[in-house]
Amino acid sequence: MRRSSPPTERRRPDVLVCPDKFRRSLDATEVAEVVASELQHHGLLPHVQPMSDGGEGFLDALVAPDRRRPTTVTGPAGRPATARWGSTHDGTAVIEASQVCGHSDQRWLIRAPERPDPRA
Repeated sequence: MRRSSPPTERRRPDVLVCPDKFRRSLDATEVAEVVASELQHHGLLPHVQPMSDGGEGFLDALVAPDRRRPTTVTGPAGRPATARWGSTHDGTAVIEASQVCGHSDQRWLIRAPERPDPRA
């Protein structure tokens, strides 16, 4: 006579959630929280790790909101600009270079004067 094994508890499937931001609406952490909430609602076990491609949103993906700070930097046109930086839980400094380079604020652009079209 064969013994049946004891019933095993069914383990919820793990799901890794690694979104980037949704430009002009949600940062990567907010996207991850919404997705994780829906996954939990459907009985899945989410593991959240917001991501970034290294551009806009990089700081938001790596540094908690209470560890972010604004600072004044010299922008691409040599004028003062505000950029954010922060530190991770282990003290690593994170700078969002897209803010320093002016990608997030293009008011710094210096327009070339209008020139006649050489083809005309």
